[in-house]
Amino acid sequence: MLNADKPSWFGKLPAELIDMISGGNDGTMSGAEAEAYRLELMDERTMFDNASHSHYFGQEFNMWWVLHFLHSLREEITQVPNRNLSEH
Repeated sequence: MLNADKPSWFGKLPAELIDMISGGNDGTMSGAEAEAYRLELMDERTMFDNASHSHYFGQEFNMWWVLHFLHSLREEITQVPNRNLSEH
């Protein structure tokens, strides 16, 4: 059975409920185990975030690339020779 030495909400629970809660696990984990588990979960979440972002948002948006594209497009448009449409 878990011990509720410090005054907290846990100590106010009935003994039967504490036994039910503590009976469903093998005890607590060490700090090193908790840290390893936390790192594993962070890696898993990072992989999920990367996969979901690429799925929902496609490629990265780079404003400098857009500005470069528009600038090059403007240069192409200004280099087109003027044709007199009345000649045709």
